[in-house]
Amino acid sequence: MDVNTLNYYADILNRDTADFCVSCSPTAEIPDANFRRALNAQLNAIREDVANLQYLIDN
Repeated sequence: MDVNTLNYYADILNRDTADFCVSCSPTAEIPDANFRRALNAQLNAIREDVANLQYLIDN
């Protein structure tokens, strides 16, 4: 997974949940806030790892 893909998912996670869910489907359930925070933290850790790896590759 490249950095652009990770950024795409991070942007989705960082949007207002209610707006995002309603725009997807009027019947979509709003994800639990704790789940979103945990998922966002994991994603940020992955993004940092990818950025570090990219730095090592480039240098």
